[in-house]
Amino acid sequence: MSDFEDYRALLFTIAYRMTGSAADAEDLVQDAYVRFASADRDVVRDVKAFLVTILTRLAFDRLKSAQVKREEYIGPWLPEPVLTGIDGDPYARATRDEHVELALLRTLERLSPQERAVLLLYEVLDHDHNEIADLLGITAASSRQLLHRAKERVAAEKKRFTPAPEEQRRLVEQFMGALQHGDVDGLRQILAADVVAIGDGGGKALAARNPVHGDDAVSRFFIGLVTKFGAGLTPAMEEVNGAPAIITRRDGEIVNILSFVFDGDHIAEILSVVNPDKLAFAREQTAQV
Repeated sequence: MSDFEDYRALLFTIAYRMTGSAADAEDLVQDAYVRFASADRDVVRDVKAFLVTILTRLAFDRLKSAQVKREEYIGPWLPEPVLTGIDGDPYARATRDEHVELALLRTLERLSPQERAVLLLYEVLDHDHNEIADLLGITAASSRQLLHRAKERVAAEKKRFTPAPEEQRRLVEQFMGALQHGDVDGLRQILAADVVAIGDGGGKALAARNPVHGDDAVSRFFIGLVTKFGAGLTPAMEEVNGAPAIITRRDGEIVNILSFVFDGDHIAEILSVVNPDKLAFAREQTAQV
């Protein structure tokens, strides 16, 4: 259906923002298609509004059910990365164009499902509080309160200064170079003093169960990883969620994606996804190239 395809990429970004999972977002888009295909066209006056409503409700339900799984998850939980430097991939282009950054997804993860839904509907999709109330089954007053709380929680993230793309690439290149040469001091120079490294293995791949804090500890942690497990691995800088990242492959298959949160001329956070389930979407993207 051409009218559905016109909005497929938009629906993906909505679901991805809601769930933090690219695989779930892809599934939810397909679920929305099934609902749309069986709908009475005579009552669908605005296709975009109809699809966004269906998708938002589906994503909201998925997010609520996912909360239990998150509580049982082994180690830190990070959003699934999306490769955005792939030409011809509509999800890659939409993720980049809509600025669905991993730092944003991590911030949204701290919100309740209702707060997350309200913030998305109000700030991204331009719904008013009466529309949000109807969509989520709450009052307009509750919608306003949820939006206020969500904005307060997100505000701290926006205080960081994100450097220009060229500076981001320079920092990532320096990070890679320092790792390859085992240069602890070189790493410390580009890391914020209070840098945090977070690894997501989900109990299925080797990753630190707790975040690593501080420039010295983080530098030595990564140098140690490369020294012990670096043989046979091939790292390369590529674009992930619209920003430079390091994708590491073994025998051509992605085994780790390192993403970065920047603050001025330093790296403030390092997000390492090694859980193979979280890498499945990115692997599918590369397989289609």
